[in-house]
Amino acid sequence: AANGAVAAGATATELAAEVPVGADALQPLMMLAAVHAQLPTAASSIDFASRYCSADAAASELGWSLAALEAATRAILAEEVAPRLAGAVAEAAGGGTEAELGAEAKLAAEERA
Repeated sequence: AANGAVAAGATATELAAEVPVGADALQPLMMLAAVHAQLPTAASSIDFASRYCSADAAASELGWSLAALEAATRAILAEEVAPRLAGAVAEAAGGGTEAELGAEAKLAAEERA
């Protein structure tokens, strides 16, 4: 519908064409796609693409997509690695349980974000 109203019985493709997706809604979808893609070298591939893409590409939709994927990858790594690392360090040092320290690391990562 031209006035912004969504037509009853519209298909997903029609809805996608009429309802823009903002960055806040896209971030969880990018994280889901990144997790399911199971890219073994995602972080280094993103770093490589960021370093070597042209200024024109970085200022285009491609650059925005790369930045969104990088943000999703960083969020995934923060969610998965930080709690495990904190738990392993604490266990080796003989302090706190992995669950306690993992929760603390997750809170610290959220505060940094």
